[in-house]
Amino acid sequence: DGTAKLWNGSCGECTRSFSGQQRFGVISHAAFSADDSMVAVASTDGSAKLWDTGTGKSIQSLQGHEDGVTSVAFSDDGAMVLTSSMDCTAKLWDVDSGTCICTMEGHESCVDTASFSHSGARLVTASGDCSAKLWNANSGEYICTLQFHHGLEGPDCERATAQFSEHGLLLVTAGMGCTAKL
Repeated sequence: DGTAKLWNGSCGECTRSFSGQQRFGVISHAAFSADDSMVAVASTDGSAKLWDTGTGKSIQSLQGHEDGVTSVAFSDDGAMVLTSSMDCTAKLWDVDSGTCICTMEGHESCVDTASFSHSGARLVTASGDCSAKLWNANSGEYICTLQFHHGLEGPDCERATAQFSEHGLLLVTAGMGCTAKL
């Protein structure tokens, strides 16, 4: 129905619904800020919206992708949001102003997920092109590509994901049709 809901994890009561985006498509992903004060909601309409969990009010609408947004992630300090998209890019956004700080390009297929290292110094994007790319979080500068092993399904990788370990020393990549790597 184009809404995201906030639930009380103790009793299962819905405490808030987030809706009202003008062109809101299907909700594809949602994520909390580290302090739980905000939630980011990604949509197939190419936008992401930031909401205040206490008041339920919209904080920012992040628009700039040319296709659906597949994932959203907050930096640990809550100052930035990272989005990935079916348009083969990821974007880094300033939470306060809602402006795009930089666009990371280079994948040949949908960017399924994007995330921050816990230190906030690095970003990782994972794509259906069976690769993950590392980026400098301060500049958006490309660092390197991690190529997934192809599984039995062939060269295309569905639902690719990459995630940093807590200390940022390790990175895990996985995807349907690809072998998980650490």
